Amino acid sequence: MLRNGDFEEGPYIFADTPWGVLVPPMDEDVHSPLPGWMVMSTTKVVKYVDSARHAVPSGAHAVEMVAGREC
Repeated sequence: MLRNGDFEEGPYIFADTPWGVLVPPMDEDVHSPLPGWMVMSTTKVVKYVDSARHAVPSGAHAVEMVAGREC
Protein backbone atom coordinates (compact mmCIF):
# COMPACT_ATOMS: atom_id res chain seq x y z
CA MET A 1 0.00 0.00 0.00
CA LEU A 2 1.14 3.49 -0.80
CA ARG A 3 0.80 6.41 1.53
CA ASN A 4 -1.60 8.87 -0.13
CA GLY A 5 -1.83 6.54 -3.15
CA ASP A 6 -4.93 8.23 -4.62
CA PHE A 7 -3.54 11.74 -3.94
CA GLU A 8 -6.47 12.56 -1.65
CA GLU A 9 -4.22 14.72 0.55
CA GLY A 10 -2.57 17.65 -1.15
CA PRO A 11 -2.51 21.40 -1.62
CA TYR A 12 -5.75 23.36 -1.46
CA ILE A 13 -7.37 24.03 -4.84
CA PHE A 14 -9.43 27.22 -4.91
CA ALA A 15 -12.95 26.79 -6.27
CA ASP A 16 -12.49 29.30 -9.11
CA THR A 17 -9.21 27.85 -10.49
CA PRO A 18 -9.89 25.41 -13.36
CA TRP A 19 -6.22 24.61 -14.00
CA GLY A 20 -5.16 22.97 -10.71
CA VAL A 21 -2.05 23.60 -8.58
CA LEU A 22 1.59 23.26 -9.70
CA VAL A 23 3.75 21.19 -7.34
CA PRO A 24 7.41 22.33 -7.44
CA PRO A 25 10.37 19.96 -7.66
CA MET A 26 12.33 18.94 -4.57
CA ASP A 27 15.17 21.45 -5.14
CA GLU A 28 12.76 24.39 -4.74
CA ASP A 29 10.98 23.14 -1.61
CA VAL A 30 12.30 20.61 0.92
CA HIS A 31 8.79 19.62 2.07
CA SER A 32 6.43 18.29 -0.56
CA PRO A 33 2.82 19.54 -0.55
CA LEU A 34 1.79 15.98 -1.49
CA PRO A 35 2.27 13.79 1.61
CA GLY A 36 4.16 10.61 0.72
CA TRP A 37 5.31 11.91 -2.68
CA MET A 38 8.18 14.10 -3.97
CA VAL A 39 9.09 15.47 -7.39
CA MET A 40 12.71 14.28 -7.53
CA SER A 41 13.88 15.89 -10.79
CA THR A 42 14.86 19.54 -11.22
CA THR A 43 13.35 19.72 -14.73
CA LYS A 44 9.89 18.34 -14.00
CA VAL A 45 6.81 19.85 -12.43
CA VAL A 46 3.49 18.12 -11.76
CA LYS A 47 0.02 19.60 -11.59
CA TYR A 48 -2.37 18.55 -8.80
CA VAL A 49 -5.93 18.44 -10.21
CA ASP A 50 -9.38 17.57 -8.93
CA SER A 51 -12.16 15.47 -10.41
CA ALA A 52 -14.59 18.39 -10.63
CA ARG A 53 -12.71 19.93 -13.58
CA HIS A 54 -10.46 17.12 -14.91
CA ALA A 55 -10.69 13.44 -15.84
CA VAL A 56 -9.37 11.57 -12.78
CA PRO A 57 -8.91 7.76 -13.00
CA SER A 58 -9.93 7.07 -9.39
CA GLY A 59 -10.67 9.12 -6.31
CA ALA A 60 -11.18 12.85 -6.15
CA HIS A 61 -7.67 14.04 -7.10
CA ALA A 62 -4.76 13.13 -9.39
CA VAL A 63 -1.43 14.47 -10.62
CA GLU A 64 -0.54 15.32 -14.20
CA MET A 65 3.02 15.62 -15.55
CA VAL A 66 3.30 18.94 -17.33
CA ALA A 67 7.01 19.79 -17.75
CA GLY A 68 10.25 18.07 -18.66
CA ARG A 69 11.63 16.24 -21.66
CA GLU A 70 10.49 12.75 -20.69
CA CYS A 71 6.88 13.69 -19.87
